[in-house]
Amino acid sequence: MFSGSWDRTTHVMVAKILRPLLLWFGLLDHRSEKIPSNRFGEHHLYRKADLFDRLLAFDIQVHLSEGPLH
Repeated sequence: MFSGSWDRTTHVMVAKILRPLLLWFGLLDHRSEKIPSNRFGEHHLYRKADLFDRLLAFDIQVHLSEGPLH
């Protein structure tokens, strides 16, 4: 049971990014759906709430250089 590797990436993202945005700031909507073939499993679905775009905005600019990247 414990011999396989456990992927912590999803759990860390939920704990450090998604849960604070959801609970502390109300920027995400969440719903879960049962997995039919799994007795205890659920799919957790997140989407941004209306408040998300009002509070956060990203303006990303990429500057390409002419020369080598090193």
